[in-house]
Amino acid sequence: MRLEDADRLARAPKTFAEAAEMAPPPPPVMRQPPPQAFQPPPAETVLRAQAVPAEPLGSAPKLRRSEGADIAERLLSPQSHASVSTAFDVLASSAAQHVSPSLEDFVREMLRPMLKSWLDENLPALVEQLVRQEIERVARGPR
Repeated sequence: MRLEDADRLARAPKTFAEAAEMAPPPPPVMRQPPPQAFQPPPAETVLRAQAVPAEPLGSAPKLRRSEGADIAERLLSPQSHASVSTAFDVLASSAAQHVSPSLEDFVREMLRPMLKSWLDENLPALVEQLVRQEIERVARGPR
């Protein structure tokens, strides 16, 4: 054992009380003032703030249809413009022909496998019970 280690062991506390006395004191706790309760502004202030007129929605400059067409003519060659127009026409006609399924159609397609499974499990027993009841009724004869 080295001399430094022996010295450190000699200075080490022997009991818990000695260790508590040698430990540095805990740092002081900073207490903060309690938070202020929220005080809503008076109703008149809120109403005045809401009464300020907003800018009209249509204040942004709008491009006229002819300006947009002029820009398109300058950007695309006639062949590209014709190709794009044809592609959009095909897309529009296919979208018009394709009718999206309704919620009813969607539910019907989801219920179909469930209904088939239920019928496969329960239909034979139902048919057997109904046939048995009908045979008993016919066997009793007319009243």
